[in-house]
Amino acid sequence: MIKVKNLNKYFYRHKSNEIHVLNDISLEFPETGLVTIFGESGCGKTTFMNVLGGLDNFSSGNIQIDDLSIKKYSSKKIDRIRNEKIGYIFQNYLLLQQRTVYDNLILLLNMYDISLEEKNERIDYVLEAVGMLKYKKKNVSELSGGQQQRVAIARALIKSPSLILADEPTGNLDEKNTIQIMNIIKKISKNTLVILVSHEKSIATSYSDYIIEITDGKITNNNVVESNTLYQYEDDQNIYLKEFNYQNLSNDNINIDFYSNEDKKINVQIVYKNGKFYIKSDNDTIYLDNSSEIKLINDHKKVLDATTETIENNFELKPLEFVKTPRLSFKEQIQLTFSNLQKLKKRTRILSFPLFILIVLALLSLQSVASARFIDKQELLKMDSHVYTINLECGHKEMMTPVHQFGFKYFYNDFLEENPNIEPLLITPMKFYYSLPNFNQITEKKYEISNFTVLPFEFIDEKTLLYGRMPEKINEIVVEKWVLESAITESAVSNFLDITSFINRPVGFKNQDASYKIVGVVDSKQNTVYMNKWAIINIFPSTMKAEYVKIIGKSEFEKLNNVKLPELAMNTAIQNIDYNYKYGSKNLILNDDFSLQYSIIDYIDFNSAPYHFILNDNTYSNILKSIASCSFEFLNVYCENDNEKKQVDEYIESVKEFYSSGQLIANKENGFEYYTNFDKVHINLNSYSDYDNALEPYLLESNKNVASRLLITLTILVISVIIVFFSMKSYSIKNIYDIGVYRAIGIKKSSIAFVYALEILIISLKTTLVGGIFTFLIVNIINGIPIFDLQIGMSFELFICTTLGLILLNVFVGVLPVIGYLRLTPSQILTKYDI
Repeated sequence: MIKVKNLNKYFYRHKSNEIHVLNDISLEFPETGLVTIFGESGCGKTTFMNVLGGLDNFSSGNIQIDDLSIKKYSSKKIDRIRNEKIGYIFQNYLLLQQRTVYDNLILLLNMYDISLEEKNERIDYVLEAVGMLKYKKKNVSELSGGQQQRVAIARALIKSPSLILADEPTGNLDEKNTIQIMNIIKKISKNTLVILVSHEKSIATSYSDYIIEITDGKITNNNVVESNTLYQYEDDQNIYLKEFNYQNLSNDNINIDFYSNEDKKINVQIVYKNGKFYIKSDNDTIYLDNSSEIKLINDHKKVLDATTETIENNFELKPLEFVKTPRLSFKEQIQLTFSNLQKLKKRTRILSFPLFILIVLALLSLQSVASARFIDKQELLKMDSHVYTINLECGHKEMMTPVHQFGFKYFYNDFLEENPNIEPLLITPMKFYYSLPNFNQITEKKYEISNFTVLPFEFIDEKTLLYGRMPEKINEIVVEKWVLESAITESAVSNFLDITSFINRPVGFKNQDASYKIVGVVDSKQNTVYMNKWAIINIFPSTMKAEYVKIIGKSEFEKLNNVKLPELAMNTAIQNIDYNYKYGSKNLILNDDFSLQYSIIDYIDFNSAPYHFILNDNTYSNILKSIASCSFEFLNVYCENDNEKKQVDEYIESVKEFYSSGQLIANKENGFEYYTNFDKVHINLNSYSDYDNALEPYLLESNKNVASRLLITLTILVISVIIVFFSMKSYSIKNIYDIGVYRAIGIKKSSIAFVYALEILIISLKTTLVGGIFTFLIVNIINGIPIFDLQIGMSFELFICTTLGLILLNVFVGVLPVIGYLRLTPSQILTKYDI
C-alpha cells in the first residue's frame, strides 16, 4: 500500500525564480495494477516519480509505503526501502557504461542470499524476456539506445519487487519491443503495483488500470480505466518480402532471390572460397544470420493487435527476500579502482608530481622542526629531572643560625608528615674514578667521571636495565648510559672503550677509601648513578662528627651477608671487631648535637665488609634528616612526575605565610633546646627544579625556532591539501555519472567512497611513499659522510610518521569531494551536473 499526503516540492525555494514543482499532491495507490502518470513534458511527473522512489527529497508532506512512513529524506532509510521493495526503470537507462550487461544485473542480486547459480539463472531469464540474452557479456557502451533500455528494464525486473516505477520505459524502443516490454509489465501488474510515467496516450489507454494526469505539479485527473483500447502497431523492424519487387537469378551453380523496393541497378561481387562468402558492394551491407534481430518474413506487412498478437509475455519470476544493502564486492572495488586509474592515467601523472615534491619538502621541513625541538639533555643537564629543591631562605640577616636550623628541622618534620609519598634526598656534586687495568701502558692512570646525580637504586625501574644486572651488595652500583657515554667522549682513551667496558669495573669516590663496582648500565634518560641508600650516606661529605664512618642497616646487612642478627633498639649499634673507633669503644656519635648517639652493644667480625657499624633500619631517616639539617637551607626531594612537583608547590604555598610571618617560635615547647628566650622563625619558602630552570632558556629558544619552521611546514601541508582536494574534485566530477548510477540503484555510500579512497591511496603510495623513502635515504646518506658534518640525520620514526600521516591526509582530503556528492540525493547527483 502506498499513500501520498500533501506532498510538496520546490525548486529554488524562497528565491525570485521559485518553482512549486509538486503542489500539495495526495494519492492512494492500489495494491496491484498498472497506474500511468500522464502529462506533458515539464509538468512534474518525473519529479513525482523520483520523490516516490526515494531518488529525490521533498519539501513537506508524507509518503507511506506499507508500514513505513517517510516525512523527511533519510538516505539510509530510503535506500533500504528502495532496495527491498522498488524496481526502477530509468528513462536514461542509468547503466554502468564500462561494465558488461551481466555486471550491471548482478549488482542488484548481491543484496540477496542466493547462490551464484541462482543469480545466473535469474539474469538469463530476464535477459531472455527482453530479448537481450545474447548480449549478456557485451559492454553496455557497445549497445544501442534501445538495447540499453531493455537492459535497464531487465535490471528492474530481476528482483521481482513489490513496486515497479517506470519512467518512460518504452521511450527508446521500436514498436515491437514496446509491445513486448509493455506486455511483460502488464503481466507483472497482475500481482505487483506498477507506476508508469508516460506522455504517450496510446500506451496509457491501452495498458493502464488507472490513469493519473498531472498539470503544473497538480493532480488534474485520477481515473479508473474501465476497458483498454486496442493498441495497434505496424512491425517496422522485420522485412516483409511481399512488399518488395522480386527477381530470381538461377543456373546450375547459383540461385539468388533478389528483392528491391526501388528501381536501381545493384553492383555486387560475390566470391565463394573454402566455405566462406566474400561480398563486395558499393552500397551499405548488413549481413543477417540466425542471431540477427531483423527477420525476413515471406508475407505482406499487417497492422497487429498487441492484445492478441503472440509475443513472449509469459513472465514469471519468484520474488526474493531482501537481506542487505547492496555493496560493491572487494573484487569489484579493486577492479573499478584500477579501471578508473587507467582511464585517468594522464590526470594521475599530473597529480603524482606535486605529491612527490610535497613529501620531500614536508619531510625536510619536519626534520628542521625536529632539529629545532631537539635539546641535548645529556650534554646540558647534569641534574636528575626528578630532583626537586625546597629553598628555606632566612628572612633576617640577624637571625641566629641555631634558630634557622630549628626552623629547618620543624619544616622537615611537618613536610614529611603531610607528604608521606615524597622522599628526601642527599644531593651534592660527586665524582668517581676508574682505571684501565687491561692496558699495560695506562694501568696506573686514573680517569674521572663527574657531573651526575647520585640516587638510591630503589628509584630505578629494572626494565630500564641495558647491560649487566641490578645491585645485590652495598658496594655495587648501576650507572645511566648517558654518564658513561659522556665519560667515553671526554676520555683520551675513548677508542679503547664502549659502554659495556665499564661492567664489573671497580671505581672509587673522591676522598673515600672504599671500592665500588659497576654491575649494570641503565637507560633512564638521566645523568644519574644509582646505588644503595646506605652507601650514599657513607660517601656523602657531611659535617657529621663521625665523618667517614661506614654504617649499614641491620636488614641490609642480613640480606647481603645471609646471617641473622639479634634485634637492635633505635639507639644501639653493633661494631666491626676489626675497626678501631677513634671516639671511644662504648658509643657511636654521628653528629654534633648528640641526637644520633648509639650505644655499642656487640662486636662481631664483618668479614672484610666495607662498613664499620650496624644500626637499626629505622635510624636511616634520622641520619638523613641530620645530614640535611647541616646546611639547613635546602631540602631536596624526589618527585616521580609533574603531579608530585605540583603537590610540593601547593604545600609550600599553603605554609609559606606561616613560616615567613614569625608565627613559629623557637622555644622549648616547640623543641628548641639551645636558648630559653623566645625567638621568631622567619623562613621564606620557595620550590624549584634545577633541571627545569636549566632547561627553560633552551626551550624558549627552541620554541621560537619551532614556530617559524612549523609555519613553513603548515604552508606545505595546506598546499598539499589544496592540490589533492581540487585534483580529486575534478577527478570525481569525471566519474559523477557512475556515482549517480550506483546511488540510484541503491549501492551503499561507504562502498562507493571506498573505491575513491583506494584510488587516492594507490596514487599516494606511488608518489608520497616513494618520495618519502627517497628523501629518508638521501638525507641519511649525506649525513653519514663525515666531510659534510651536517648533523641532519632523519629518524626512522619521523620518516614513518610523516609519510603515513601525509598519505592518510591525502586519502582523507581526496575522498572529501566524493563524500560531498554522496550527501546529495541520487537525483541531485544526476541532474546537478547535467548528466
